[in-house]
Amino acid sequence: MALSWEDVVNKQFQPTKFREGYDQTEVDDFLDEIVAEFKRLIALNEQLESENAELRAGGAAPAAAPESADAAATSAAGVLAMAQRLHDEHVAAGEQRSTELVAEAEATAARLVSDAEEQKARTLEALAEEKAGLEGEVEQLRSFETDYRSRLTSYIEGQLREIRAQKRVEPPAPTA
Repeated sequence: MALSWEDVVNKQFQPTKFREGYDQTEVDDFLDEIVAEFKRLIALNEQLESENAELRAGGAAPAAAPESADAAATSAAGVLAMAQRLHDEHVAAGEQRSTELVAEAEATAARLVSDAEEQKARTLEALAEEKAGLEGEVEQLRSFETDYRSRLTSYIEGQLREIRAQKRVEPPAPTA
């Protein structure tokens, strides 16, 4: 494929779906096309230089041939330089975006850790208050149990004393 400087300038790459930048495979393929065109132009330049040398050796030197060879070499070098510059710009933009994303992720992580620590502190405080309340209730229940056992024991002992103090009642004798 004959590649012009306009093809390089007007080349549009498809953006990637999950990250900033361009599809690396597509950019690499395009650079491969540029390299192939550059190699073709270098071969053409070498051929023209060879023909030029032959013509000079033969005594004739057409002016159009050197000009064509120089234009081809200049065009190929310009295309390659432009492609390299575009590649460098895209790499730099990708690295900058990567740095921004990492900084953003680190800020988000710090915020999440901070929020989690605050939630932990609030939860521990609420649990400590609940524990203190439950310990108070347990102490009240123990006190109630001790008092209740004491009163129950006194009541039962009093009933036993009354039973022991009563006279024994004999059942009536059977009549025959």
